[in-house]
Amino acid sequence: MTLATAIAGEAERLEVSGREPFQLDDPARVWLVEAGTVEVFAVQARDGRSAGPRSHLCSATAGDLLFGLDPGRRGNAVTLVAVGAQNTRLLRIDHSRLRALAADAEAAGELAAGLDRWITWLS
Repeated sequence: MTLATAIAGEAERLEVSGREPFQLDDPARVWLVEAGTVEVFAVQARDGRSAGPRSHLCSATAGDLLFGLDPGRRGNAVTLVAVGAQNTRLLRIDHSRLRALAADAEAAGELAAGLDRWITWLS
């Protein structure tokens, strides 16, 4: 069973676009790109809002995972902003549920690869 198949029934499906950027600021959430492309940027934050120029981190495509980060927990004033291309769909799921799915061998392999890509993008 693929990771997308495993979470599709319980995840919240979101349509995103460039008109409505959103912050990846909830460490309890994970987003799986179901279709399309999401551009992820690092941005200085003030009072919980992005402020200042964006620095491009990555382009996530179908199958990629995006993890929420709490800017306050990292000890700096940087947040991550995601901007979806036209016709982009995401599946949002709780981090704890995704960890439970790691018990399935196929899903665990996809999860490990997705986490590895995410860490590479942030480094």
